[in-house]
Amino acid sequence: MIRVALRPKAAHSSQPKTPLTPRQRLLRGASWLGWPLWVWLSFMGAGLLCSAVLYLLFHGQESVPVLPLIMMQTAVYVVALALLIGLPWLVQRARPKMPASFRTTWRQLGWRRSLQWRDFGWALVGFIIYIVLSMIALAAAKQWLPGFDATQAQNLGYQQLYGTERLLAFAMLVVVAPVAEELVFRGYLYSKLHAAHMPPWLITVVVSGLFGYVHGQLNVGIDVAMLSVVLVALRHTTGTIWPGILIHMLKNAIAFLAMFVFMVG
Repeated sequence: MIRVALRPKAAHSSQPKTPLTPRQRLLRGASWLGWPLWVWLSFMGAGLLCSAVLYLLFHGQESVPVLPLIMMQTAVYVVALALLIGLPWLVQRARPKMPASFRTTWRQLGWRRSLQWRDFGWALVGFIIYIVLSMIALAAAKQWLPGFDATQAQNLGYQQLYGTERLLAFAMLVVVAPVAEELVFRGYLYSKLHAAHMPPWLITVVVSGLFGYVHGQLNVGIDVAMLSVVLVALRHTTGTIWPGILIHMLKNAIAFLAMFVFMVG
């Protein structure tokens, strides 16, 4: 006779959640508010600092030349990342008792592996979904917001580019901006809010809302907020920002060609 040993049913592994203490609830709430605020302050600080430098260099002139303006826009991303990641790291290093969340690793930024072929597949699917969401959102805004212009061109500070200016602007808008913005919003901010146990749906709302807000212009803000909804979903699904970078680059490349190549020649 063959004996079959039956395994006893495993005990249910999930244990009742321990209620948070008032201090833990306070810290969690502070994290939920603090990290988005810190991202906004870093961008504002970087923008003000770079604008002040530009003002000092070209004070008294009617307008700022295009090349320095492009370089300033690139510097804003560099300074913002330095403030965003570097300052908390210095604080944590000077005061080791500060929370470990002040440190940021490449893995937390979603840069835990190299680019893979499957990222292109995710990017293609995500780009199609973004287009659909953006069309729906902009159509709704046009219906409900009086005077809303969905086709208003984004104000970048320049309208025509030639030669070296066009090349540098392409590098800034299609390479630097997508990488930097994905590191900040779907990398840094996403990971901090996720570590603070914010629900995924609320992370999507906060990250996408702030991403749209920092772009200023209403029609652009709505469009990029819908983009961010897709990018946050991809970050959550894949654990990396690579698909988001690819979609972001493709979107900006199409916009660049439309604004500075096909319409200008």
